[in-house]
Amino acid sequence: MGRPIHTRGLVLRRTDWSESSQIVTIDTRDHGIIDLLAKGSRRVARRSSSFAEPLDLGGWYDLVYRPRSADLHLAVEARLIEGFPHLRDNLAAWLEACFALDLIRAAFTGGDPHPELLRSTLSYLKLLGVGRGRLALRNRFALELLHRSGVWGGWELCATCQRPLVPGEVYWHVTAALLCGDCRSGSDRSLPEPLRRTFLELTAVAWGNLPSLAIPEATLVAAWNRVREALLHHLERAPRSLRYLRVGDTSATSAPLG
Repeated sequence: MGRPIHTRGLVLRRTDWSESSQIVTIDTRDHGIIDLLAKGSRRVARRSSSFAEPLDLGGWYDLVYRPRSADLHLAVEARLIEGFPHLRDNLAAWLEACFALDLIRAAFTGGDPHPELLRSTLSYLKLLGVGRGRLALRNRFALELLHRSGVWGGWELCATCQRPLVPGEVYWHVTAALLCGDCRSGSDRSLPEPLRRTFLELTAVAWGNLPSLAIPEATLVAAWNRVREALLHHLERAPRSLRYLRVGDTSATSAPLG
């Protein structure tokens, strides 16, 4: 067993392992996704206990763990920094949060840290409590996840020839790549310029300003339909939480921007 490692991490999944212990999947700041055995974390807290309470889904923790040769490492200590209690008070916000945690688990493998995405995830979870702009926040989070996982090419240049894209002559490839008219194939669809500008705005604005963006819901739904398509293309398996997300009014899903 290795020397203790001190880091911080976000709980992506938890499973009761026995009457007193848990197995938790955590996205750590320094070492990416790891699985930990937290012995005694479900016991009533004692003064000498390393766990004040069971580790909670979506909690941001100060962690100490011992690496083991097997995939399951041993949690030594966990101190809750931020539990995002507002997520438990609103079902829609909680479902959005669970979807984000599921996406991280599905998109990345162990030992592949992405501290920038982790910081964005914490901002996302915090802003879900604002009560507005959730679809804008979801689009932004999914776009950043695609970018950090290396499959999103950006919105200014053709993904194939790297020439600047000309407004009105931009085509969407299912991978979330944008192509010019010369590089498009028969299956690629036109990306309306207002929708491309929406993507640019969503990815350029600071996280804290996203809930106040004045973007029509129909446009955000059309953007989400494209992003969802890219996610399903790249992920081996769609997260179960995806089916529970609200995507807007049925009238908006058929908007011409899509």
